[in-house]
Amino acid sequence: MLPHPLRFWQGLVQTKTIVRNFNTFKMGSVVDLFQGVSIWWMLALVTISTLITMVVFHKVHSLVIKFWWTPLKLRKTMEQQGWKGPKFSIFVGNILEIFKFRKGELSKDLGIRNFDIMSRVYPQYVLFSKKYGNKVFYNVGSDLIIIVTNPSLVKEILLDVGTYQKARPSIFVLSALVGKSLLTMNGEEWVNHRQVFTPTFRVEVLKGLVNKITKSVTLRLDIWEEKIQDAGGLMELEVRYDISIITMEVISHMLFSNSDQKTKQLFIQLKALFGIVNQAITNPFFIIPEYSILPTMNNRKIVNLKQEVDKTIKQIIEIRHTQARANKTSYGDDLLGLMLKNMDGEKVGNMIKCQLSIQDIFNECKAFFLGGFETTSTFIAWTMLLLAEYPEWQEHACKEILEVCGPNIEMDTSKLNQMKNVGMILNEVHRLFTILPRMLRVATKDTKLGDIFVPKGLILEIPTFQIHQNPTLWGEDVMEFNPNRFAKGISKACQDPQGFIPFSFGPRYCIGQNLAMLQSKLIVAKVLSRFQFSVSPNYIQNPQYLATLTPKFGVQLHVKKLPPSTS
Repeated sequence: MLPHPLRFWQGLVQTKTIVRNFNTFKMGSVVDLFQGVSIWWMLALVTISTLITMVVFHKVHSLVIKFWWTPLKLRKTMEQQGWKGPKFSIFVGNILEIFKFRKGELSKDLGIRNFDIMSRVYPQYVLFSKKYGNKVFYNVGSDLIIIVTNPSLVKEILLDVGTYQKARPSIFVLSALVGKSLLTMNGEEWVNHRQVFTPTFRVEVLKGLVNKITKSVTLRLDIWEEKIQDAGGLMELEVRYDISIITMEVISHMLFSNSDQKTKQLFIQLKALFGIVNQAITNPFFIIPEYSILPTMNNRKIVNLKQEVDKTIKQIIEIRHTQARANKTSYGDDLLGLMLKNMDGEKVGNMIKCQLSIQDIFNECKAFFLGGFETTSTFIAWTMLLLAEYPEWQEHACKEILEVCGPNIEMDTSKLNQMKNVGMILNEVHRLFTILPRMLRVATKDTKLGDIFVPKGLILEIPTFQIHQNPTLWGEDVMEFNPNRFAKGISKACQDPQGFIPFSFGPRYCIGQNLAMLQSKLIVAKVLSRFQFSVSPNYIQNPQYLATLTPKFGVQLHVKKLPPSTS
């Protein structure tokens, strides 16, 4: 019975004369299970099991770091500087209590002249600032967000686009609509894309759109006039839809130089996509970026609709390619032509070379098309609602339009610039119904903001809506519709020049600002020169913030033709 280790050189299972008597580890049937199994298969199974365990451990470790440790670390850093906020739940943060609070507020009746809609539009500020003060933070998923209301700090954030870039939650919602585009990009990629499109939106270029906008508006208003006549002189109209038709035709002209059957098909598809995303946003988990990987019904619909939109844009591009080859001409001077020239490597002006891909073109078409008609048409609808509710301002604006444009109502950019009352009204509507009520930026490195230490990864929320309704900046009549506050210009309207930022501020100001204001002023002026309108009893005041601040049930107005003496 001397020790003889070599008897095991072929492995325990192969040592048949010994295995039944060798039971030091009480293996019993386990040994029988592996009889006849090669040692290499056993090693492979052990290795695979170890790798799976390591992967699972790494994934769990990453989730713990992301959803628990990192938020706690950021919270501690901010708490040491006097910031406070509610406790959060892992994975979802504070999103459930925010949505619960907003749901209760949305169920309350609201009068048209009640502009105190902060709890509907920006519930997190109302919910948490009452309890924790102005230095407040909260969580969405794994992201810690602080609310910055000081205009001087807001200016610093918006000017430094390198340190403070667009944050995940806002990028995710926009990406669901338009993919990776100028709206969602950061850094050098954003700089290059912005440079491609900036020349198209300069004031001198947009002047050429006045005739196109005028033609589109006139055709639509002629239809109104026929309907009013058929209805006996007074008609109820859901103005938001009709205005969106006009803005769609304008942006179609900028993008594609026309509004043919394909662009109308694209319009219908994008409206459907926008509707699905708006519906999805009512789910509190949708704004958590990780939620997008789940195969929910809405997520599948969004993916399918985006594919349909891309297919339509591809067909529009193929038609443009075919026309350019057949006629041996360039791709044209509209936005699509500009992008196709860029994709082919053609230098446009003094632009630094930034070659777009076909997917870039798909996404930018969606971004400009959707942003061009959806936000502007919604804003004009809010404007017409307030003019209907405040007939004295409707009368002031109508009188001014007739004085500036004469009896034939001929408009150009110089005449539009003379319409001071119309401009004041538009600014006041922007203040009371800010289409994009908040902006989110993330710190890309540890930095200082005023006397605040901002750690890398912290998200800073700029509550545009709250700033626009801050009585310290705007006075005690902040909740009243008072266009006269802009009588001396935007810079004198409130206590701080950065107190009015409907189109953002700094390098990332809205590239379509000039187009939006041109369309708004021209459309409102043309409507006021031909019609009077009042609020329909069927209108229900229910503003809600989904992708934009929108009237949930549309804007129903009673419309009638102006008397001959005033039209």
